Amino acid sequence: MNGESVDELNRQRDMRNRENVALANLRIRTSADIFEAAERDEEEQAGDLASVLGALDEEFAEKERLSYGQEWCAPVPHERKVKTGRDFYKAFHETRT
Repeated sequence: MNGESVDELNRQRDMRNRENVALANLRIRTSADIFEAAERDEEEQAGDLASVLGALDEEFAEKERLSYGQEWCAPVPHERKVKTGRDFYKAFHETRT
């Protein structure tokens, strides 16, 4: 105990606990929180990772399907393309703009 009494150690522990509670209310992670997170077993971490990767794979597959089918955008009508080109050409060669 290095010369410290049990009462003194308990008092210090209580103070640290109050500090941790105050920090938790401020959403600040304490060393106890970090230690708890590190204690999670590998199975939980592997399950979480598999879940995230599965969701990302599904999202990618959906985007890939939409891309191959060109369903992600509506085609621009030919008339609009021509009109846009003409409008640009006129504006480009207009001396007042």
